Amino acid sequence: MRLPELDINDPNQACLMAGGDCIGEVVGKAARNLQKEAGRYKLAIPVLVNNAAGTTGLHPHFIWWALFRPKQWPPMSKSDKDLLRLAQQVYEAAGAKRPDSLSPFSGNPGWTIPEDEGQIRKAFKMMLSGIQNDIEKPLLRSWAKIVSSSVKEIQKQCEILFGIPCTKDEAEGLFYGDLTRMSLYHRIPGPYPNLIPALLDL
Repeated sequence: MRLPELDINDPNQACLMAGGDCIGEVVGKAARNLQKEAGRYKLAIPVLVNNAAGTTGLHPHFIWWALFRPKQWPPMSKSDKDLLRLAQQVYEAAGAKRPDSLSPFSGNPGWTIPEDEGQIRKAFKMMLSGIQNDIEKPLLRSWAKIVSSSVKEIQKQCEILFGIPCTKDEAEGLFYGDLTRMSLYHRIPGPYPNLIPALLDL
């Protein structure tokens, strides 16, 4: 597929035309810093899984197994599904490993798929609440700090790059313009780029 040509009159694209070595670097650094933040949540999801299992009586390995298989999720809204996908990306970016014996169809894992759909819904409701409060909100606060620092750096770059200063809002527009384009063309840098659109709904 041929990508559209860059527009020389679009300041959001000027950095890419210059080789991507100015504002794009600031945005890339922000994306990598957010991915590093995920390491703080390495234990968060195991805690949520165990709490949900303890409250509902479901086997924790079933909850692990279902968490990473959307077809096993009970009916829920798109926003709730997005939260579960965020949890998957955070867990991966944190460098954590899933426990063994997760498949009920191989060997003797010691558990089966439960028949009580009410308890399954209850477990997922608990997980969703925990993911939102213990993972999504803290990550968004961290991201806000990262963006604030990045915007200040872009304001410094504006006069060098464009010959005129830019406001905070303009710098933030440049920041998100580059980030959205990176997401669109699958060019977000770092080892876990999928974390960024999962958190920011890009």
